[in-house]
Amino acid sequence: MILFVLTIFNCKQDDIQDVDFNSIQNQKETINHFTIEDLPDIEHALNKIGSNTTGRLMTTTFGDLDLSDILQFVNVDGKESYSFRILNSNNSQSQTDFENLHLIKLPEDDGYLAYIIQWQPDPDWYIDNSYIFNIETFSGVMNRFDLDYNLLDSKEFIDGIDVDEQDDNNRTMDNGCDVLQYTVCVDTDDCSCTPDDCYEVIEITCSSGGGGDGGNTGDGNLPNEEGGTGSHVPGGSTPGGTNTGEFVPGGNGTVVAIPPKPSEVFNSFDGITLTLQQAVWVNKESNEEEVAQLLGFILEHCQSDVVTELTCGEAKEFDLLALEAMMNGGVVEFDELYISVNVPDDDYVYLGSKELIPNPLVLSNGDEITVTFGTTKDLINANQPVSIDLIDGIKFAIEEANSNLSSTDQITSIHIMATTNGHGSTGSSNHLKATAVDISRINDQKMIITGVNDQIIQLQTSMDNFSYVRENFGPYFKHKYSIETNTWNYNYNVSGHNDHIHFSVRR
Repeated sequence: MILFVLTIFNCKQDDIQDVDFNSIQNQKETINHFTIEDLPDIEHALNKIGSNTTGRLMTTTFGDLDLSDILQFVNVDGKESYSFRILNSNNSQSQTDFENLHLIKLPEDDGYLAYIIQWQPDPDWYIDNSYIFNIETFSGVMNRFDLDYNLLDSKEFIDGIDVDEQDDNNRTMDNGCDVLQYTVCVDTDDCSCTPDDCYEVIEITCSSGGGGDGGNTGDGNLPNEEGGTGSHVPGGSTPGGTNTGEFVPGGNGTVVAIPPKPSEVFNSFDGITLTLQQAVWVNKESNEEEVAQLLGFILEHCQSDVVTELTCGEAKEFDLLALEAMMNGGVVEFDELYISVNVPDDDYVYLGSKELIPNPLVLSNGDEITVTFGTTKDLINANQPVSIDLIDGIKFAIEEANSNLSSTDQITSIHIMATTNGHGSTGSSNHLKATAVDISRINDQKMIITGVNDQIIQLQTSMDNFSYVRENFGPYFKHKYSIETNTWNYNYNVSGHNDHIHFSVRR
């Protein structure tokens, strides 16, 4: 029979389910992390698989092997296996797929049984699970290949359950294979589920060496012979090359599944190469919610059969802007394509009157401008009392801008995403002083989509002409005026503002 256990990281305490099977009580599996320099026998075996080792990266016909963090799994019987992350796989169907190479050490220095496991998570499941790979809830397909990419076996899961019928003990019979899922704790008795000691596993036991669409079962008709299908890779003192798709006696064991790091998923998209600082940030567990939003946004807009308001390239550009903002404490409203950027100022305190921005705004020439308001992640709507000077400045700028626009380009509506909302409760931002506004749409068109157009150019230019202008940051330019010194900074150093105009006033 073939027995392999897939061990998944990113386990959470509330995911753990107690299992009452006598056969797995008091197990003491161990997992060790090695580099290739620590494992000369493994390096000898890998030389028969790949070539062109550069540092801790080996080129193979199926992708690049990461040799910087090799996971060794030793089961209760002392049987060893070694698992490797495959980077830049040649066979993945989408950015969410990932593959691992597994080597199971054979008895009597007979080399290794090698095979590749490819995971194809369902995109919706992956998004819903914040891109955390969890076998207990996994929905998608698991394929197992030999090293020539002959398909050995394939299983489909829905919500962590094999699609075939299960019995009362959470076991599935599929073509003679018995599937069991449970939790294994390493080096601890209470399974506190830290990344170092708690692992989710799936155990698949197949009779007669298991089935396989591309494998040769060989002597698999012997019912008492244990082993597995895959590629036989010589190791140690064993001479010769690899034999593929065959049944290998003694080739049953346990293997560790290594999901890609979030940074690796980002870098799998053409045109995205994260900096070291960005990669460190997206790989932190504390940022998993934000990272899930970033990855979900790219996937939403980069599906070949789906048309959205952004092209895939535009979505990736926005995502990188959003990432930079998040790293610096900003907040992103993905539905609105709006990035809230912290813009500190001095300790000025506004003591004047405040009013709600009227809808419609009635200009001095009698024209009416429709005003809509957004709600930010703090669940506060932008329709809040603000400085009367700010309201007057918006009216002035729209009226002057329209006087310079053609009849077909007139500004007839604006969408305000932020006044005093969306910027926290402390700090020196003019939003908190009720003297600033963020406008994200003109005539119901999102600025990140339209890019710099005549309406944005004329509106920002007119804002500069308002008597009490303070800050005027937007897609066209970033200007700041100091009424105290009567000086302009025409290249103010502030990030973001490609997706909205930030306009503030001071008397």
